[in-house]
Amino acid sequence: MPSSETLELSGVPVLLHSPANRDRPAPLILLWHGFGIPNSEAALADAFPLEQVDAWKAYLGLPLFGQRFPGTEEIMRRQNELQLYYQQANCPERLSIKIFWLPT
Repeated sequence: MPSSETLELSGVPVLLHSPANRDRPAPLILLWHGFGIPNSEAALADAFPLEQVDAWKAYLGLPLFGQRFPGTEEIMRRQNELQLYYQQANCPERLSIKIFWLPT
């Protein structure tokens, strides 16, 4: 019977789903979400459980999402720091970077 466990590998959260038969060799499928919905490893596993696939499924957590989301204040601090960097570098306006944060 397939099972699920949450791991952390080198600071990366991983949601691991086992194949139906853990005693047989099985391939490993790595999955990671994009920047839209589903926007976390758990949400991706819910959206794409792939239960019919006899393989190990590792759903990886990306930086700034899911368990690795540092919080809105930290995102705003980083945005301000980036804007200051570009102002100090005298970047032309046409090359400036605008970052918009849309909370979910």
